Amino acid sequence: MSQNYLSPYIAKTYFSNGNVLDEQTLTTTLSTACKSIYRNLTNYGTWGLASLSKLPNSGLDFDKMDDEEKIKFNNLPDMIYYGVKSEAAILMRMNSVPRSISESLASKFVQDSGMTVSSANPMVARNYIKSLSSKDWESLRPSSASMSGSDYKSVWKNYLEKAKNKASKR
Repeated sequence: MSQNYLSPYIAKTYFSNGNVLDEQTLTTTLSTACKSIYRNLTNYGTWGLASLSKLPNSGLDFDKMDDEEKIKFNNLPDMIYYGVKSEAAILMRMNSVPRSISESLASKFVQDSGMTVSSANPMVARNYIKSLSSKDWESLRPSSASMSGSDYKSVWKNYLEKAKNKASKR
């Protein structure tokens, strides 16, 4: 089954309630369901995982873990929340870097800065991101992306500006 056919198929099968729906309505219905699942997973799943891991009978023995293992485990809820696979990518997402470029940018940050993730902080990462040239952004974008490196940089700047505005209203 092709991917182009998969979304309407799922929407028709599980969300139409027997009604005949046009493709736009099916896509909207499926998107709404996915957003709801993602919102609940990120909000409740990460909180639940963090809470359960601290329970004495969770099966995790923090006393026997070295500091790096503790950091990795404690960062797992953040990785789920931000949708990334590495601790360094959490820093990128905290700085409003789009998810699709956060892993490659995180790798470059660690390589160029020589910092360990535990010694870095969001402000250091933000200053690094600000220092990147358009050529850097171009080299980091996914090869399959339709956006250019300049597009990614522009999106990042817009997200960052929105985050600043939101923080200033608090």
